[in-house]
Amino acid sequence: MLQLQITRTAQGWSANQEISKELFKGKPCSLLTVCCQPHYYGTAKQLMNETCEFINSLGLDGVDAKTDYVVTEQNSGVDANGHYIEKLVFQIIF
Repeated sequence: MLQLQITRTAQGWSANQEISKELFKGKPCSLLTVCCQPHYYGTAKQLMNETCEFINSLGLDGVDAKTDYVVTEQNSGVDANGHYIEKLVFQIIF
């Protein structure tokens, strides 16, 4: 199973390993962990879409990241700025 963790920061995106075409080979779907530092103020659906857009922006030949919006874990809360997401684990399809 793919064990990719992507971190969304104020400066952009980073991953716990190199994101390459080979990483997704033979894995039509998997769980992806997204950590948000600072917190993400938006919906889980928006965060999943932005994450897929980030992966697709890498221009990996033959890789088209999508989601069916299946969330397996979500760490979230509410503060003075509103509802936030700290961590989201969701199914991603390639």
